[in-house]
Amino acid sequence: MATMGLLDYQDSQGTRGVLFEIGVCAGRYFSVLMRSGHRSGDPVIGLDPFLWIDEATVNDRLHANVPGAPYRFINAYSTAYTARTLLDEFDGKLARFISVDGSHEASDVLWDLRLTEEILHPDGFVAVDDFFNPVAIGVNEGVHRFFNNPRALVPFAMFSNKLFLCRPHKLESFKKAIAEYAESDQSEDRPRFFIEHRNRGDKAIEQTLWGTKFYSFG
Repeated sequence: MATMGLLDYQDSQGTRGVLFEIGVCAGRYFSVLMRSGHRSGDPVIGLDPFLWIDEATVNDRLHANVPGAPYRFINAYSTAYTARTLLDEFDGKLARFISVDGSHEASDVLWDLRLTEEILHPDGFVAVDDFFNPVAIGVNEGVHRFFNNPRALVPFAMFSNKLFLCRPHKLESFKKAIAEYAESDQSEDRPRFFIEHRNRGDKAIEQTLWGTKFYSFG
């Protein structure tokens, strides 16, 4: 729901570009990208070698759950691509949203984040899956190795198991957007947690990662 809120914010700002996921797996999160692409007309592309669930099964699930929404799969490992060859797959368009949810090995996460940094739209954002997940420690290592050098991405929020990133110039805009989402949807525990703690001041809802203050939703 938080991702939907952020994608709707992008739509309201007129941001256009590819909706891209590295690591489709069963397609549950990918269907969120499909919803947004169906509404905006933006391309929706997933990259996955389909080791755990075969491509035909995922296609059947997506056609049943999000009928009529166009998308395309690239059956491959992300490490087979550079930023240039991915942009060729995108017909030269940058990605306005990228979900990084492929291999959780540190070196692969680092590779995926480097790709992401190069192909992300200036007004785009990123969701890194399983940050802080104790059974996916490689994601933490990969993220920290990425930020160990100056980068063109910064964190703006952590929501459940996802770390959200954007360009530095969009930091305050995306923080405002996800806070407005929390205000509008009090049906879930994490938005309620955020609003309740924000009433105590920014220190109750902000954390710092590699020098950037971001919102933590617990």
